[in-house]
Amino acid sequence: MNKTGCAWCLAGLLLAACTFVPPPGGGPDSGGEDPAMTWSKKSWPNGGRYEGEMVNGKRHGRGTYIWPDGARYEGEFRNDQRTGYGVFTWPTGARYEGEFLDGKRHGRGTFVWPDGAKFSGEYRYGRKHGAGTFYSADKSVVVCQLVPQEESQAWEDGNLVSRVPQATAKTPGVVPEAALDRAAAATATPSGPAPFPPDNAAPRQLGDTNATAPRKPVKEDAWREPRTGMSFVRVPEGCFQMGSRRGNNDERPPHSVCVDEFWMGRFEVTRGQWERIMGQSAPGGFEVVIGRNRGQEEHPVETVSWNDVQGFISRLNQASGSRFRLPTEAEWEYACRGGGLDDPYCGGADPGAVAWFNANSEGSTHPVGTRSPNRFGLYDMSGNVWEWVSDWYEPGYYFGSPKRNPAGPESGNAKVFRGGAWLSDTNYIRATVRYKFDPEKKYNLLGFRLVRMP
Repeated sequence: MNKTGCAWCLAGLLLAACTFVPPPGGGPDSGGEDPAMTWSKKSWPNGGRYEGEMVNGKRHGRGTYIWPDGARYEGEFRNDQRTGYGVFTWPTGARYEGEFLDGKRHGRGTFVWPDGAKFSGEYRYGRKHGAGTFYSADKSVVVCQLVPQEESQAWEDGNLVSRVPQATAKTPGVVPEAALDRAAAATATPSGPAPFPPDNAAPRQLGDTNATAPRKPVKEDAWREPRTGMSFVRVPEGCFQMGSRRGNNDERPPHSVCVDEFWMGRFEVTRGQWERIMGQSAPGGFEVVIGRNRGQEEHPVETVSWNDVQGFISRLNQASGSRFRLPTEAEWEYACRGGGLDDPYCGGADPGAVAWFNANSEGSTHPVGTRSPNRFGLYDMSGNVWEWVSDWYEPGYYFGSPKRNPAGPESGNAKVFRGGAWLSDTNYIRATVRYKFDPEKKYNLLGFRLVRMP
């Protein structure tokens, strides 16, 4: 058998021996899915049809229910009720996308009329309640652009109590905090029947107050650490919608987060940088197995525990005279998504352009910075190696996360890591994917990047 064949056989044996190795490309501990949940199809005598996740014969998880008249709901269910994030479409073409509780619109959502007008705002038990913005279907010309007429509104139990007309074009830049303010997910259980009627109020609406950051690159401010040559990029303060309504349970719900300005490492920490600070060879779980010159100093370091990283940071702080730390999970996702862009990966919608992953990595890490950067000039935030962050892991943390500079739970048993690796498929290199791991353990796909403190 040739050397390459032997190497891959040995790699397979080593992978099989690691009890914490996930399915291809996943994290070492995916955690969290209900073992009783099954994917099923069910029909009702009235002609209704459901396909999706079920527990004990009830709709529970993600699924699609279609009514006999063609109305359709795609989203989350809990105990046979529409609860969570979903999309309801009426036979007329009217559409609501947002949060539900026990079958009713409850929380933040957007209702769109058939003519294209829409309302984005707060709902309580099926009625508009709280602040919102109405966008008419008619457009006006503002600064040589067609924009919808906007009207800030306040509602109370379905009754309009105030309105402030305005017509302004979206302003480029990082998303303003006011445009992203969202109510916390409600926990009260309403009484009354689950079905809800279409929005029949006079206003018709279009638009979403969750403006996104422009896709053009921002002007970079860069700083280089003299001892290691690490490059850091200034990430401006701003607000964004963290999480995903379509991902795993611990990625939900989408919620408003604002972070202060910080300096993020342009690249993942490399093997050469590790060796210069630690004074010893960098660890690497597959260096001998695959034999692709993994000792090259420009490859990202991996097979380091969270505690190992703290040791590296301590020595770097002493040697450099500057202060460094791991990014928080919120900082990491904000930086990855370029300030809040709604792309599936860190830098765009094309995984091959921005990431080394299972379809193009040829079974190894690659030198940092050899794929395309994201809007902030950051490389490899999707793929190459997973990256430790500072937060303790809690699966439901997003439901009660602070809005400004969240730093995760105060304690826990596992730390969060993000971003996917060279063995990951496209589902695992998504910008919002979260995984957890024991901070004392090492993982052969797991590295890190740093934040420079002021």
